[in-house]
Amino acid sequence: MDLIDAWRIVSQKNKDSMLLVVGPNQDVKVSGIKGMMDDLKKKIDDESMRIKITGAVDEKLMPYYISSMDVYVSPSINEGFGLSILNAMSAGKPVIAYNTTAIPELVDDKNGILVEPNDIKTLSDSILYLIENDKEREKLGRNGMEKSMKYSWDKSIEELIKIYNLFL
Repeated sequence: MDLIDAWRIVSQKNKDSMLLVVGPNQDVKVSGIKGMMDDLKKKIDDESMRIKITGAVDEKLMPYYISSMDVYVSPSINEGFGLSILNAMSAGKPVIAYNTTAIPELVDDKNGILVEPNDIKTLSDSILYLIENDKEREKLGRNGMEKSMKYSWDKSIEELIKIYNLFL
């Protein structure tokens, strides 16, 4: 919901940008998260906000969606590791995310912007800043891509083996 509130501000100040919301309507029975798409749609009360909601998309298509973005925004207050954030970083997209859970392990001031949860003003200001500053957006994107390379399955397995070897 915070993203829609922030986007309302962004869309008033930057008439050329569009918000793309990608993802399924979560099922509380499966994920423990109450579905929010209906609530999001109710909050979008103005077509001039330029918001497109895709719903669930095939995982194979996600790289195309991510590549179409200038900035990846994830104002989630309940993330595990943040795989979607890592995917955006690996595509060279700067990330704006809430400073919560494990997110600061991935996002820092070299590859994105961390915002305190529920701070709509800073969230909207951060989105506007990156939309309007190509050089900063590109720099953060490059740095994010570089950092994402530290998180491969091969490296994860190597680290896990090191931990196992401590107990042998």
